[in-house]
Amino acid sequence: MAGEQARNGSMWMSFLRHAVKGKVMRLRTASLEDLTPSSPHQPTDQSASGWWASQGYSFSVGRLTRGGTTIPAIGDPLGGEELYLRAPVKTDYVQWAHLRAASADFLRPWEPIWPSDDLTPQGFRRRLEQYRRDRRIGRALPFLIFNRSNDQLLGGVNVSNIRRGICQSASIGYWMGEDHAAQGHMGRALALLLPYLFDFEGLHRVEAACLPINHASMAVLVKQGFRLEGKARSYLCINGRWEDHLLFSLLRSDLKSQPIHLGDCHNR
Repeated sequence: MAGEQARNGSMWMSFLRHAVKGKVMRLRTASLEDLTPSSPHQPTDQSASGWWASQGYSFSVGRLTRGGTTIPAIGDPLGGEELYLRAPVKTDYVQWAHLRAASADFLRPWEPIWPSDDLTPQGFRRRLEQYRRDRRIGRALPFLIFNRSNDQLLGGVNVSNIRRGICQSASIGYWMGEDHAAQGHMGRALALLLPYLFDFEGLHRVEAACLPINHASMAVLVKQGFRLEGKARSYLCINGRWEDHLLFSLLRSDLKSQPIHLGDCHNR
């Protein structure tokens, strides 16, 4: 069967996904033609795999790679049809710095004060080093959000303060470039990320905090099923001031779709 698939090129990927210390394995098979975008420049006599290769992509287990950067394929936990999420890498600097600089006035009212060298190459390297340390000790999972059609950076979401043991919880914070805001991108990104955190990271609870005047952010959370739990006084220092925040949470059991159940916290 596998030999036949390799010969006719109709199946491009079959892989086992392991999650939560090997307790869950997912088998998925997808057609490469399903991933090939319509393009007036695509030769009609070229196979799907040949077309993707001509665009600078190569294939690995469950992934596309372009320019040495791994991209989640459509259907992967962090890969959607319109966008995908992945960890930041050093080659993201130019896009990241440009988008953050262009959106500075839009973003600063909702974020901590930026370091003076935040948008410099040195500042970005320092950020990546901190991300690596946090990921290595299991404290945080940083992600950037990209448009699948052109690999354009849209924004980012950070999973922080990951707590294991009897908690199995984490907090999320997110940002979107000004030109990409109010277009549904963050909702689509969270729709990919939240099942991943529950199904593959084994979390029980995800928390988020919003300034009371940030109605757009609150709408994103409520649409994803988050529930308002209360108000915390002087909760975070935002733009140089300690601000009250509204606290939201989402539980594993709150998700409408539950394709995988990983058991309770005693397995961690």
